[in-house]
Order: sequence, then structure tokens, then C-alpha cells
Amino acid sequence: MFDAAPDAFRARVAHLIAQHGAEPKHESVNKQQWRIALLKSGSGPNSRVAWLNYQAGGGHGHLDGMNLGLFALGLDLMPDFGYPPVQFGGWDSACTRWYQMTASHNTVVVDGKNQANAAGTTTLWKDGQVLKAVRASCPAMIGGKQFERTVASVDAGTDRFYVLDVFRVVGGKDHARFMHSHFATLRAEGLKLEPGPDYEHGTHMRNFRHDTAPAPGWNVTWNIEDRYGYLTDGAKVHLRYTDLTAGGAVATAEAWVIQGSYDSSQETWIPRLMVRRTADQEPLASCFVGIIEPYANQSAIKAIARLVPTVEGKAMPDGNVALRVDLADGRADLVVALDAENPLSLSPSRTDGAVQVPAWGLVTDAELCLVRLNAAGQVEHAARCGGTFIEVRGRRFHTDQPADT
Repeated sequence: MFDAAPDAFRARVAHLIAQHGAEPKHESVNKQQWRIALLKSGSGPNSRVAWLNYQAGGGHGHLDGMNLGLFALGLDLMPDFGYPPVQFGGWDSACTRWYQMTASHNTVVVDGKNQANAAGTTTLWKDGQVLKAVRASCPAMIGGKQFERTVASVDAGTDRFYVLDVFRVVGGKDHARFMHSHFATLRAEGLKLEPGPDYEHGTHMRNFRHDTAPAPGWNVTWNIEDRYGYLTDGAKVHLRYTDLTAGGAVATAEAWVIQGSYDSSQETWIPRLMVRRTADQEPLASCFVGIIEPYANQSAIKAIARLVPTVEGKAMPDGNVALRVDLADGRADLVVALDAENPLSLSPSRTDGAVQVPAWGLVTDAELCLVRLNAAGQVEHAARCGGTFIEVRGRRFHTDQPADT
């Protein structure tokens, strides 16, 4: 409305739309100065993005370093709680502090404390055809030796994908990984949950139910309630998290939130998940491993199993992850994510030789790789970050260039 020649302006806009299309390009981007990475894929109604914030604090900021978010199927499936509820006692109230603290976000809390103001760095970035990934690191957030999260978005079709989440923490004696979705009911499989103590530490959570020794491979599913009416077709959206963390206790709980913003007083409770590891002495080393999958009608994943990567026949430390993901259409993925920082200098390490996953006949020197087999067992896709080669079942994929491939 402020253009002196609106007809010419409209003509230029029409020309650009004809040239580039009406929909903005949906490309992954890593805003390193802002410390936020967005892994984008799909198009139109199947557009999705997993995003990682690797900075804590700052002006108007929350203490939410390494917070993970997810948009898919037309919904914000892992939202931040939003603007602090200052209507419940002002900026220094317990409710306002709850919204800003580390424990209210999709990240890890060490020793029950809020993170320090700190900015992380990108240590891995890939925007491939099937595999899109970011790894960020910032030990200063916890005053420890390692605080690093690897997030990989893996496309399984035009309307199907899943997210690999590997969170490595070294420092302190108590690591609590929290995760929530939106308004939902929560269904658990593979857990024996019993009432137990609250997490406390000034958090606003209740109704804790614990399983102190679950078998790896358990899962929880958020059955999303579309209270704001964003889904016009009445679709039923679900968010499933499958955990493969070694030695972690599990608890479900409810978190206090405001339905609305700072002008609302409508209180409600949403389901949350806590995976927790503790030790008697410092530093505790944890590697939280999980697969996150949004789906509408039926899951694209048939089964998930964690395998043991080896070097010269010796099992690698727990921070090195190999997963097999069997897809419902008969294909299978093997994803390997290695501990590049390894601050405890455990051995064998990747530098001792090529990494092997004997169950698949896979050998690689990559820090992160994906091999997809089709339903006939043939290699359909191979991708890597770092290193120079992937070899699977006698077939070798390599390049002389060390860059991401």
C-alpha cells in the first residue's frame, strides 16, 4: 500500500512467483551466530523441520541450551512453553521462573541446576538428500567436560521421516533428560510404571510414575489433542519416542502450563517424559539415545534395535551409537553416530582403526553415516559426514574428499 506504482510492483511479484513458485524454498539452514540449526525436508503439507537451539540465556532468553523442537504434520509437536506467565505474580514468581528454567525444556539438566549463560558451536553439519544432521557442543553450559547433542533427520518417504537424537553429557552426578509434546494423552509400552517421588528443584511437575530399570527399546506415544483447531481434516497426529539409552531410569509426569499467553489464566497440565541417570561420583558420563517419529495414521517404523560398534574386535564405549531401524515397507536403515569429542579418552576409539558393525558387515571411518537397504537387501542409499568411506557387505563407497558427502 506504500508503493508509488502498485501496478508495477504487482507485476514484479507475479513475475517472481512465476519464476520461482509461490512457496518459499524449504531448505535446511544453520544460523551459527544465532546458534540455531533447522533441518528441513518435505514440501507442502508434508513440510517438516527439526530444530536445535545451542545457546543458553542472553537477553530475553531462556536457560534452554541444546533444546530440541519439531514441526511436522501441520503442528508444533515439541513447543517451547512460550512467554513467561508474569500474570501469576510478576517476573520473580515461581511460575515465571519455571518457564525460563532448563528443566522446562526438551534438554538435559545436570545436578538439578539451571544452565549457565553460554553459546555453543557447530561441530558437524549435513544437508543431504535423505540424511540431514547437526551436532553442537557447549560444555560451559553445565561446567562439565561434554555437553553435545547430535540430531539427524532421516527421510523415509515424501510424507515419512524420523529423528535420531544422541545427547552426550559428561559432568556432575545427576543427568535428567526431559521431553514433552503438546496437549496430549500419553501411552507407554515396555514400561512398568509405579508412583514415585517428584523431581523437585523448583519445577512445576506432578504425578510422577517411575520405572527404575526398563529394558532398552521401550517407547512412549503422545496422542496429540488439537485444541486450537489447526488440523482441518480431523487427522489424528501422534509423536512416538523410542529410547535406547543404557542404564537409564524412566519417569512420566505432568507439567504445568498456561493455555494461551501472558493475558490468559487458563491453567492446564501436559504429559512429560524424564530419562535419568545418576552416579555416586563425578564425572558421570551419559549417552541418551532415542528415535523420535511423528505420524498420522500408522508408524513408518517396524522395529528399532541398538547394535554394538567395534574397533579391531573390541566394543567401543557407550557414547558410540549404532542403530538398526526397520521400516514398515521392508527397507532397513543402519545409522552410526560416533563420539568425536570423547573427553574421557576411553578406548578403543575411532582413531585406533576403522569402525565396524559386524551384524551388518559395515566398516567406516565416518563420524556419522547412514546406509539404507531396500526390501531385497541391496544398498539403496549411503551417506556420511567426515571420514572417507563406507563399506557394507563387501561394497565400498568412498571419495578422496574429506568433506561431507
